Amino acid sequence: MGVLATDMIGIFGGTFDPIHYGHLRPALEVCEALGLREMRMLPSSLPPHRDTPHAGAAQRLAMLRLALEGQSSLVADTRELEREGPSYMVDTLISLRSEVGDEPLCLVLGADAYLTLESWHRWRELPELAHLVVAHRPGWRLEESAPALRELFGGRHVRSPAELATQ
Repeated sequence: MGVLATDMIGIFGGTFDPIHYGHLRPALEVCEALGLREMRMLPSSLPPHRDTPHAGAAQRLAMLRLALEGQSSLVADTRELEREGPSYMVDTLISLRSEVGDEPLCLVLGADAYLTLESWHRWRELPELAHLVVAHRPGWRLEESAPALRELFGGRHVRSPAELATQ
């Protein structure tokens, strides 16, 4: 059972090429477990760590919107599609932070994405902009993370989802 609903906003990015159950299920489960007000689903325009999507931006957004129908807690956010250049999460979080002020943001990452975080643009700034919530993925072990990740995030763990709303 999730914590009481909060003003926290979740951020779940991806190419969504196509959107599938492996995106939707974790987004819904994290939203419920953390008691998020909403989970923003952000399709990337030019993903810096993946091949160019097969489907165009308009097609991926249309698929995302169809997949989110009936899920009031999951919301399509088009800011990365509207921005020029690569879809850097740090820029997205800065943009969101300017909208929501001090409301807690939770950036949801799969364990695979977390383990490659050092390759992300301005990755060390991410924890100043949002909580990082790492979702388990079969075959990926967080204890295999790089020393720089352990150094940056080592003392930032919380014991319960409720603590995120007060941090």
